[in-house]
Amino acid sequence: MLKALVVAGSLAMASTVAVAQNAHFGHLDGVMEGDHTINLNLVRSDAPAIVQIEDLRGKVLGMTMINAGANSNVRVTLGANGPMQDILAKIIVDGQVADLQRI
Repeated sequence: MLKALVVAGSLAMASTVAVAQNAHFGHLDGVMEGDHTINLNLVRSDAPAIVQIEDLRGKVLGMTMINAGANSNVRVTLGANGPMQDILAKIIVDGQVADLQRI
């Protein structure tokens, strides 16, 4: 009986975490601009979140905060020497990666 309660509690907690981290990139069309800025057309999140851009080794190149709901034209400024291709865009909600896309 105790084991069943622990499992049920774990499942309830896991489903709560999944709902809290419902975030995704819409049609991801990252447009690189000449000023080392990437523009993401649409980013959605059920909670306030961070959009973080990294190189393929995990080095953070830039980040910006987004609000809960639909966020259009999300701009992230990258470092002047950062790569302009083969990068990752992440949505981070409450410290957890909720979505990840390669650009």
